[in-house]
Amino acid sequence: MVADPKPLSAFLVGLLIFAPGVSFFAAVQVIATAQANFNLTALALIIVVVINVLLVWVPIVVHLVAPGFATRHLTAFNNWLRAHGKLILICVLVAVGGIMVVNGIHGLAVGR
Repeated sequence: MVADPKPLSAFLVGLLIFAPGVSFFAAVQVIATAQANFNLTALALIIVVVINVLLVWVPIVVHLVAPGFATRHLTAFNNWLRAHGKLILICVLVAVGGIMVVNGIHGLAVGR
């Protein structure tokens, strides 16, 4: 896509980059069901959206301001992720699974 960019491929890449992830939907669901007042709910949604957008825009802006710095650090981070990707995935899945089990047990205990 980078070697021969076309408008459609740029559009598709933009969709992939800015598409909300599972964590975003989970955060919005938690906020929506929190039974908080309107102002607190709106503030929480704004914070979640800002954090989500910053995770995309900060690397892009840093690359525009200091391309050498950004390239070095993003390459090093990418290499670290490749080296430790399986361990990170295992840890995340164990943590999420543990949270879901505890949440399920809590739901069963409170439901009685």
